[in-house]
Amino acid sequence: MLKKITMFLAFAALTTSAIADNEALGNDSRNTSALIGLEMGSMNIDAQTAVFEESYSKNIFDVGIRLGAKSEDYRFLGIYHILDSFDHAGNKVENILATAHLDYMFWRWDLGSSINLKPFIGANGGYIENKYSAVKEDGFTYGAETGLILDMRLFDVDLGVRYMGSNVDAVNELFNVYIGINVKIQP
Repeated sequence: MLKKITMFLAFAALTTSAIADNEALGNDSRNTSALIGLEMGSMNIDAQTAVFEESYSKNIFDVGIRLGAKSEDYRFLGIYHILDSFDHAGNKVENILATAHLDYMFWRWDLGSSINLKPFIGANGGYIENKYSAVKEDGFTYGAETGLILDMRLFDVDLGVRYMGSNVDAVNELFNVYIGINVKIQP
């Protein structure tokens, strides 16, 4: 639990600093908003069973709940996933994944009527818990992501890809292709 709190506070500090820097550069603070949303997609998990040490790769449907903040150039998201699946032998595998994401939107194409297309690149880190049979392991994830955001006045939609490595023995890496929608809550 202490690992989760420490990781969340570290990413929150980075995000707050990034958004503050954005406003210090003269960008309009009215463009800063809180976000709440959902994402769904396909998550490929490259894993190893703890009992027999057999490797397997599994594609599963992924749904995540998002909370975060966004300025003109930066976005911070916290995403919570529950990834239940079965290995090749039919044994249930439960993965809980809580991640923090810091994205930089490096370009903006104005499509008119308060609609912009923004490519982004970012980093992520998080906590993963893997339960397989009676074995439970937990640890950190880390990785990179890229994609496009269709930024509108009241909400935004993004399409992206995300890679995550892990220090958990049973989970080697995760690859995620997703679409997300966020509702903006402006001050």
